[in-house]
Amino acid sequence: MNPSVTSDQHTWAAHWLLHRPGRYEHYYVNVTEDEEEPPLESNPDYSDQSWTPPHRTFGNHLYLNWSNTHLQREMREVMEFWLSQGVDGFYMKHLENLHVVDEAHVASAIHQWRYVLDKYSVNSTRKILMVSHATMEHLKAVMDSLSYMTLPSFIDLVDASINLVVNGSVQDI
Repeated sequence: MNPSVTSDQHTWAAHWLLHRPGRYEHYYVNVTEDEEEPPLESNPDYSDQSWTPPHRTFGNHLYLNWSNTHLQREMREVMEFWLSQGVDGFYMKHLENLHVVDEAHVASAIHQWRYVLDKYSVNSTRKILMVSHATMEHLKAVMDSLSYMTLPSFIDLVDASINLVVNGSVQDI
C-alpha cells in the first residue's frame, strides 16, 4: 500500500480536480503553488513528452494530504475493510513521501494504523503485519536470500520504528 498517492482516476481525485468546495477539497496537495504550463519548444521533434502538471508525482498519481483528518479517517476505513476481508496486514511503501503540514501528523497516522491493526488481532490467531518498505529493504540486505524469502511465514508482528523530528525533538514511534 502506498499511502502517499492515488491515481487521478480515483473518485476522490476526480472530485478534487474539479476545484470545487466540498468534501474532497483538501484531500490532495499541489507540490508547487505555481500553475506551470508545458514547456514550449520551437522544434516539435524535441518537445518534452515527459512533462506532467506539478501536482502529479509520476504518471497520473496525485499526492494525498495527510494533514486532513477526513482523509485519515477514510484511509483507516480502507484498512478496516481489507482486514475484515481477511488480509493479514499491510506493506507500507513510501511513508517518507507523506505530505503533511506538521510532521506530528505522520506519527499520528501511524499510531492510528497500529490501533486499527491491534483491534483486528485481539482474540484472534491471525497474523497482523504492518511493515515499511525501508524495513524490508534492510532485512533483504542483512539476510541470506533463502531466509528472506521464507521470512513472512515466521512473522507474527513486525513494528517498524521510525524516528521523526516533531517540534524540534526526535520521537521514536
